[in-house]
Amino acid sequence: MPLLSQALSVHKVERQDLGDKESLWSGVIDLEWTVVLVPNGGYVIGLILESCTAHQKLHSPKVTEPVHISAHFLRPVQGVVPSKEPESGTLKQPATFEVHVKSVKGGSSLNNLQAELVQNGQIMVSAHIIFGASLPVAETEIAQPIDSKALVPPSPYARRTPLRTHPSSSPEIRLYDVWNFKNRITGKEDPVFQHLNKAENRVFDKDGSVQREPPGIESGAWLTFKDEVGTLRPSMLPFCTDIIKPLPELLPREENPLVGKTWYATLSLSIEFKTPIRIDTQTGSTLGLYSVGRFLQDPLGRHETIVEVWTAPSGDASEPDHGSWREKQRCLATAVQTALCIPYEQQSKGMKSRV
Repeated sequence: MPLLSQALSVHKVERQDLGDKESLWSGVIDLEWTVVLVPNGGYVIGLILESCTAHQKLHSPKVTEPVHISAHFLRPVQGVVPSKEPESGTLKQPATFEVHVKSVKGGSSLNNLQAELVQNGQIMVSAHIIFGASLPVAETEIAQPIDSKALVPPSPYARRTPLRTHPSSSPEIRLYDVWNFKNRITGKEDPVFQHLNKAENRVFDKDGSVQREPPGIESGAWLTFKDEVGTLRPSMLPFCTDIIKPLPELLPREENPLVGKTWYATLSLSIEFKTPIRIDTQTGSTLGLYSVGRFLQDPLGRHETIVEVWTAPSGDASEPDHGSWREKQRCLATAVQTALCIPYEQQSKGMKSRV
């Protein structure tokens, strides 16, 4: 079974009826990167981004640094080819897909693209992507011109990584059995947020004091890709934004009796890419994930999850720079996801009608 960096591969399709600003890409859904038989939403966005990056490399000027992607899921992406005999027990054949890419607006600094992921003649996901010109980079560190507008440490106004516990001190967590990719990754949870999310610690300002209200229900974790060495690239980051626990999963059972029994169906996912991976020379196979959710409402448990993807410190907690490791991390991407809560039973019925 391929690594995520390999499962994101796409191939150019030659077609005579395509315009100069259009391209067509195809591939096969890798069943290891699915939840039950449905492709992880971030993996799907990664396939679109991979296709768009390849498209950009074919057109001058070659503006290939992703800045932003906004995707809407119109229909559930199929992981396997629909079978006429669902109970036949035959091996399931991975579904194929096409990504139709079109340049909307070009330029030397910013390029806008439209992309559609298509299966069986139907648009499953529609996306708008912005690419930007690459920044000049020094050989060993981020190039910071005198007139740089970047807000980074040691500025007191710069955001530090919100994760508080070093990966070497964070407890490992059990991954969901329905994740077919669970053997490809490991996860560790930052225990600080478990403490902050407890009801008794969610103190609200009632007397005019300076204490701030909690930003929402928070979560922090460290994600490690097994066997991925030096292969991290932008198209892998959407997957990272889509596997952290969403708001409903962080609530106590008395607040959400369907915890552990719900499928979270993505409606939209928007990602802004921050520090380019190629700039941060310390970026390895481990990444920091932080999320916060604020609203959960009817109908269908619609909710939002805001995610930040950060670099991770290398080594263990005994290293000399352990106390300053938070200052050295950089944010690679931020994401906003809107999703629905679908009971597993209802989702299973829908899958049986298609598989």
